Amino acid sequence: MSTLIIIFCVLSPLLILWLTSKFKVLNKVGSIIVAYVIGCLLGLTGLIPDTPEMHAAQTAVATYAIPFAIPLLLFSSDIRSWARLAPAFIKSTIFGILGCAMAITLGFLLCGRTNPQLYANIGGMLTGLYTGGNANLASLKMALGVDDATYILISAYSTLMSAVYLFFCHYRR
Repeated sequence: MSTLIIIFCVLSPLLILWLTSKFKVLNKVGSIIVAYVIGCLLGLTGLIPDTPEMHAAQTAVATYAIPFAIPLLLFSSDIRSWARLAPAFIKSTIFGILGCAMAITLGFLLCGRTNPQLYANIGGMLTGLYTGGNANLASLKMALGVDDATYILISAYSTLMSAVYLFFCHYRR
């Protein structure tokens, strides 16, 4: 069964990209949202059993996919356009770093006294998430030795809060 999960995790992005290229509605929704919906449906319906074997298979996929994905992200970037985009990028990066640092410091001061090591790890993982996305979050989870439940909660809350934020940004117009 775990072999099937690994094959599914490797081949499902190809299926999602094919579906978004064939169906206009899915193309408008976007491949990332389709992937989240499929993942939520599989996770919430119980089609993927909650067994140690499945956890091991999912961890194996994440362990090998993340180091492979980061160079692929860099290969697709247009390095020549960086010089043209640099002033706006630098300004937004500075504001992003300051906002992230203030939010994490405030969260640590409010909640970190109960378990300083856990909240320091959460702060580090959130910094990675907000500066480099889920690939950084997963890498820091492995590097810091954070348990799976904490990692999933951080990712889920971040996704939920980002969805609310984007919803209000979209409908503000």
